[in-house]
Order: sequence, then C-alpha cells, then structure tokens
Amino acid sequence: MELLILFLISLICTSVGFQKLKYFTTLGMAYSIVGICLALMFLYLEQLTPKMILLCVGIIGHGLVLAAFLTIRENTNEKYVKVAKMEENDGRHTPFIVKQGMWIAYSVFYILLLSPLYFRLINKVSPDLGCMIGIGIMYVGILFEMISDFVKNDYKNYHPHHYCDVLMFKYMRFPNYIGEIVIWIGLYVSGFTAYQNIAQEILSFSVLCVVTYYMLCKMKELEKLQNARYRQREDYKEYVKNTPVLLPFTSTKTLVKWKWLQD
Repeated sequence: MELLILFLISLICTSVGFQKLKYFTTLGMAYSIVGICLALMFLYLEQLTPKMILLCVGIIGHGLVLAAFLTIRENTNEKYVKVAKMEENDGRHTPFIVKQGMWIAYSVFYILLLSPLYFRLINKVSPDLGCMIGIGIMYVGILFEMISDFVKNDYKNYHPHHYCDVLMFKYMRFPNYIGEIVIWIGLYVSGFTAYQNIAQEILSFSVLCVVTYYMLCKMKELEKLQNARYRQREDYKEYVKNTPVLLPFTSTKTLVKWKWLQD
C-alpha cells in the first residue's frame, strides 16, 4: 500500500513531462523527490528524529532549489531559452505511448532513487554515525550544485556568447553535475548502515550507478555542444586544454572520447 501511494505521487509529479519531454528528467525529478520524501515523512511520523528530519530536509531542499533554479532559468535567461528552443525535443513528434512508457519508468525510478531513505525507515534503523557522514556529503553536494548553477546562470545572463569560466568553473568544467553526483553518493552512504540484506544493497547501489552514468552522459552532451559553439576560439581551446572535465587537478580533459557513454 505504501509503495502504491508513493507511485501515485510520483506519477502526478512526473506528469509535467507531458508538457515538455525534458521535464520528465528535470522538473519531474525535482517535484517527485519532494513529493515522495514528504509522503515518507507522513507515513513514518513516529521515526522522525531530529537526524532523520535533517536527512529529509536535505532531500526536499534539493528538490525545491532544483525546481526553483529550472523555473528561473527558463523565465529569465533569454539566451538559454533561445538556444533551448532550437536544440530541444519538446515531444510533439514523440508517440503518446512512448511518453506513457517514459512517464511510468521515471516515476518508478524516482521512488528507487530515494531507496536509502525508504530502507532506513522500513527497517526502523535510527540514524547513526554512518548516516550522518552521508548526510554531510549530501549537504556539501547540494550547496556546491546550487552555487554552481546560479553562478553559471548569472554569468550567462551578462555574457551570453561566452562559456562560463569563473569561480569553480575555472577548475572544473561541469561542477554543477559533479555536485549532483555527490548528492546521490551522500544519500547512498546515509543508508549504507540501514540495509538488512544484499538485495537492498544491490538495488541502492545500482540506482546510484544509473544516476552517475546519466550525469556523465549529460556532461558529455554538454561538452559536445560547447565544442560546437566555441571550437574556433583560441581562448576556449586553452580553457579545454587546462581545465579538467571532472575533478580539479585530474587529467581527464574530455568525455567525448568515452565511447561507453551514450551520445
């Protein structure tokens, strides 16, 4: 019964994807993790200790900040809106049955995304040191992604024809995506001490791998777009040559050559 409630909530939140196809993975995700987390808090009120509330507040906060950022970007960043309209698939030519399949699949996936929290609640395991470490990692990722997103959005408002290379973007090319990955690593770690069987561990770890793979694919896609826009600029070539794609001070300067990432 609980899973059915969560599934219905996720379906409602993800249905925004019928407006624009990309919303299945952007606003749909943001709304879903907020809705699912709120539902879990209501269903397990008796387990809401201060530490558990801290975990839930982080998840809800991330969803709300993500939804706010996406909404602000689409309504205030004229450059983004113009480019997005030219490049995006709004789904008008996507068969309805395909949209329905995506709707159901993403709705299920967003429940699985919060499986570390769900398993801690159903297994009735109080937050311990391992959980607090995971929460700390998650909050670092939330803060880092939030700052990165708003830095880039603000920069592009004033420099619409230039790639963002200020603050954290001086040391890594896609810090916002790295922040997102760190968030889900933190959530996974927060539930690590609550898993009671190998199936729960495998499920949560598999979901983390899928999220990480998806973020790397999005980074590769963005890198290819930037290469197409700025490849004639000498300053951009120098930026790419000296700035890692993933983490600062690492040697990975491109993901385009990683063939195992989907184009």
